[in-house]
Amino acid sequence: MNSKQENSDKVYVSDNKMLYRYPKDDYYADNVSLENGKICMQVGGHTICKSIKDWHKLGNDIKQPFSSSAENGSKQESDIETIYEDWNEVDGKIYYRWRRKDESEWHIKLTAYKEKPVCRYRIITLRELKELEAKE
Repeated sequence: MNSKQENSDKVYVSDNKMLYRYPKDDYYADNVSLENGKICMQVGGHTICKSIKDWHKLGNDIKQPFSSSAENGSKQESDIETIYEDWNEVDGKIYYRWRRKDESEWHIKLTAYKEKPVCRYRIITLRELKELEAKE
């Protein structure tokens, strides 16, 4: 018997296990499974399989840019800063004003806007905040 015939006589058992699929009856639905010791996520027909350590590392890598470096005493330009902003119309001119969460005084500058935009706060990086402060 040649090796092809020997292999065709063997029975293979899959150790893959579906952990989550919704709706359950839809074979093409997004799902999470275990395949060959890896956690696999299928979304929109695209599957990514990683070891549990790789998924954990990926989660840390994603979280890291948004975490504050204040714990080690220094801020970096990629740190997140929340500012409150508003526009005021005075004598037909639109003024932009903004302040950090911990400030009570507003920073004000004249804009070229003809109408007031509607926005109350946004999250920006420290780099963007420095650029905003430099334009005062």
